Amino acid sequence: MKPKLGLVAPYSDLVSLTCELAREFNKNIFVKEGDLSEGVRLAGKMEESGVEVIISRGGTALVIENQVTIPVVEIRVTGFDILRALFEARKAGKKVGIIGFRNIIYGSESLGEILGAKLVCIPINSEKEVVGKLLLARKQEVDIVVGDNIVVSKAKEHNIRSVLIESGKEAILMAIEEAERVALVKRRESERTQQFKTILDSSSEGIISVNSEGMITVFNPKAEETTGRRFEEVKGRNISEIVPEIKIKPVLKEKESVLGDLEKIKDLYVVIDCIPILVKNEVVGAVATIQPLADLQSTEQKARKKLYMKGHVAKYTFADIIENSKIMRETAAKALKFASTSSTILITGETGTGKERFVQSIHNASQQRTGPFVAINCSTLPESLLESELFGYEEGAFTGAKRGGKPGLFELAHRGTIFLDEIAELPLVLQARLLRVIQEREVMRIGGEKLIPVMVRIIAATNRDIGKLVKQGRFRQDLYYRLNVLHLHISPLRERKEDIMVLTDYFCRNFTNSSKYKRLMASSEVIKVLSSYQWPGNIRELSNLVERICVLTKGLRVSQQAFINLISEELGKENILEFPSTKVALEGTLEEMERQIIERMIESEGRSKSDIAKRLGISRTTLWKKIKELSN
Repeated sequence: MKPKLGLVAPYSDLVSLTCELAREFNKNIFVKEGDLSEGVRLAGKMEESGVEVIISRGGTALVIENQVTIPVVEIRVTGFDILRALFEARKAGKKVGIIGFRNIIYGSESLGEILGAKLVCIPINSEKEVVGKLLLARKQEVDIVVGDNIVVSKAKEHNIRSVLIESGKEAILMAIEEAERVALVKRRESERTQQFKTILDSSSEGIISVNSEGMITVFNPKAEETTGRRFEEVKGRNISEIVPEIKIKPVLKEKESVLGDLEKIKDLYVVIDCIPILVKNEVVGAVATIQPLADLQSTEQKARKKLYMKGHVAKYTFADIIENSKIMRETAAKALKFASTSSTILITGETGTGKERFVQSIHNASQQRTGPFVAINCSTLPESLLESELFGYEEGAFTGAKRGGKPGLFELAHRGTIFLDEIAELPLVLQARLLRVIQEREVMRIGGEKLIPVMVRIIAATNRDIGKLVKQGRFRQDLYYRLNVLHLHISPLRERKEDIMVLTDYFCRNFTNSSKYKRLMASSEVIKVLSSYQWPGNIRELSNLVERICVLTKGLRVSQQAFINLISEELGKENILEFPSTKVALEGTLEEMERQIIERMIESEGRSKSDIAKRLGISRTTLWKKIKELSN
């Protein structure tokens, strides 16, 4: 779209010339005639109608420029324009006076020498001076005066001969083309300004800019909201008076950025970043951003809700914990108490005992239940990758880092729970970083300088003896104490055999709709077989066994004894008890297996009843009873 231009012509011939050029060169220009004060009035009307640039000449251009807010382009009075007027005036007399504003007559003295005329230059600064300067010219015995439109019109009123300095077509066309360029530049600047303003107004951060002296030049709406001050009242004032919490001195004096500064403004915790504006390594100002901590957390929380689509959600509750033993009821009751707090929990127990199900149940019963649940196994990733997963990284932190960086799991778990499984496998280097996160509730991304506050419940789990690892120097003692604020131990299945049948029934219902499995599994013989087994793989192993039995017997008519034999056979395939001198396969009836195991153990242990009882995981009294029963 062509720029919308306006031209205020001090004399009529300029109007006709401009209209002629506009038609010839297809220019979008509105032309009005008016000199000085009348020209100012017309220019004001043009500005109101949307004209982008005004063109005028001489003194009229000068006075218009002081009265409008849009750019004014002057039709330059060239040496040829003045020369033409002087040549015409030279015909009427030898002594010629040139009267006008300085932008018209500057440098005219040398033209008199060219024409061989005596030239008197008389400058004026305003319209009011014109008559006085004309009378001064008459007093100096000037034969004729040369000047702009106002000079010529006043000269006629006082019977003084005069010649108008007229602009040629080339000067008018040059002014029009310059005005078009100015209009296009103004448009681009206006677009950038509006873009900048939109960014400032829509920013979720308060943005304050200052000059090299610390005086406020920018103060966006969010800054107004956060500080309770209006831009109109703080503009041009020192930032230290308005927002003393912003550490501006080291930024302006030492060119040092201040990042991640946590401050309190009007009972509101905020995170402040302040960086210098450098031009050729010289500080010309600074920009500070202020983000309320609550807004930062709210924004993060919205982002974290998307994690539910990525599986960062706990699906189990305490209702999903299958138990029939006193020890598990007590464990579940203890875990429910833990859920009512935000303290760190350490859960211990053998592999397959159901630690993660307890972790998810605690999360879903806690105040963090509306937040994300993020789990990671510390033993599955190499140290370098594990660090970036836990703490995140900034763009360019290392080769292959994503553009824009990546938040770590602690950030993703904000206002929720992070579950650190197999915590004992965490490398010592990362143990130190984890300790700081637990203590300070802040994380710093790899390659970053900014501390990010996190509100997260930490639950760790392990199947290792961490106390022993501490003594060996393989686990930090201070981290162990930080994790072990609340301790929950999940007993192995062999210590709660009352749970075996309810778990078996639960798995049968999950794997098949047939009722025959429930009937077969409920027999006393099956219960004896399952209860006599030590279950080193705990619940996970029991689940796998039930699923395998269901698959192997699907569609078959199986007798009770065949079913028992199948279970014994499947247990025997994967679980061979190894002793110093022999192996015992778990097959046959329960009595036969017990007899075989005890006889082999007595042979291998040299009849030491204490060692045999210890190896079998039973008391000496229980061992004596079994030997007596087997003897009968």
